[in-house]
Amino acid sequence: MFVRMPRRDLTDEGKALRLTLYANGHRPTNQEKWAVYAQIVALPGCQWYSRHLHSNWCSENDRVLANALRDYIVTCLHFVPNPTLQQMVLWANQASYDERQVVAATLEEFLSRNYVGPPGNGGP
Repeated sequence: MFVRMPRRDLTDEGKALRLTLYANGHRPTNQEKWAVYAQIVALPGCQWYSRHLHSNWCSENDRVLANALRDYIVTCLHFVPNPTLQQMVLWANQASYDERQVVAATLEEFLSRNYVGPPGNGGP
C-alpha cells in the first residue's frame, strides 16, 4: 500500500529569504542564489530543503522574469520596430529593468524576427 508522506513547507522565515532574491524584479546571480540557500538550510526546521528544490524554485522564477521582459520588449517593438540604443535605455528606465537586460532582450527579439542568414546560405 502506498503511503503519501506529508508535504513539507519552508518556514515563514525561509520563504521570506527566498522572496528577497527576486524582490522588485531583481535577477539574482548564482552566487546570490546559493548564499540564500545556505541561509535557508541553516534555519531551524529547514534542513530538509535540498539544493535541487532550491534550484527548481529559482529556475521557475527566472523563467517568469524572462517571459515578462520578453513580453514587454515585444510590446515596445510593436510601437518602435527599429529602436535606437537611447530608446531601449528609455524602455528600461520606464519599466525599472536593468538597461543591459533590455538591450540584450531587444536584440534577441529583433534578430529572431529579422535575421535571414549570411550571404550564400539562404540570406540576401
